[in-house]
Amino acid sequence: MNKVTSALLFEMGNYYRDFLLKNGIAKLFSWVDQNNHQYLLMTSWLNEYADMDSPAGRELEDDFLRYLVQKYDAKCYSRTSMWAQEGGLIEVGVLAVEKDSPTATMLYAPAEFAEPKPGDTQRKVASIGEYKASSGDRDKLALGWLFNDKKIEEKKIAALEVLLKEMEPRIVNRPLPTAGQ
Repeated sequence: MNKVTSALLFEMGNYYRDFLLKNGIAKLFSWVDQNNHQYLLMTSWLNEYADMDSPAGRELEDDFLRYLVQKYDAKCYSRTSMWAQEGGLIEVGVLAVEKDSPTATMLYAPAEFAEPKPGDTQRKVASIGEYKASSGDRDKLALGWLFNDKKIEEKKIAALEVLLKEMEPRIVNRPLPTAGQ
């Protein structure tokens, strides 16, 4: 893993931990362009355009993230997630994928939900354990394949451009901390 991808992985690991503990559950997607600028998008906002649990919603998310990676000529990206394991164990993770590497790296940690309070509309995370690292074939990991050569259908590009214009005010853009330039 190169220095920029490593910086993105650890930056997003720390950011996601803080975000979950302060704000609740969300999926975040971040990418770094050729000038070491980091972009950050909360993909949960895509629910405004499609049911992200439906096949059409997942296809929209896949196409949009692939579009971002291609449009911004990303050299790496990361995706955060939360999932349930057998026995009720909850884990959070950050996947980092580098353009020129066939492997991807993931940080993952156990998490616990807080007891819901009356009126809560979303579950809150009470604690997150220490991250552990793992790596594997990027094409077999969730969203690890966004750098593959698959092209977006021409008829979808116009719609994705409109979606990007609507989402741009919500995309955070800053130099990647600790990446060195």
